[in-house]
Amino acid sequence: MRGRRLLLARTVWLTVAAVSLGLFVAGLPAKFAELLVACPTTPCLSNQLRQAEPGALQALGLSPGFYAAYGIALEVAVAAVYSAIAGLIFWRRSADRMGCLSPSRC
Repeated sequence: MRGRRLLLARTVWLTVAAVSLGLFVAGLPAKFAELLVACPTTPCLSNQLRQAEPGALQALGLSPGFYAAYGIALEVAVAAVYSAIAGLIFWRRSADRMGCLSPSRC
């Protein structure tokens, strides 16, 4: 890819990446609040504590706030690794057809 097509692909990629990162960051406070409270119904949301688990956390000397912060830290770490890999591919191979999501359309 060269010229305008490459510029368009890079612009679209940066736009999608920025929107995705913004939505991820905007959702972190809601995810933190979700992890703080025990699940009132069955099936629970992902990683949300069940009714008996806050007591088990307290028996270990951990608070629900620590559990929520730990869960958020793990999600941020995973997102950072994926973002770093995506950025590396974008930086080093954005002109290569294999660097695109759909090689037949680049």
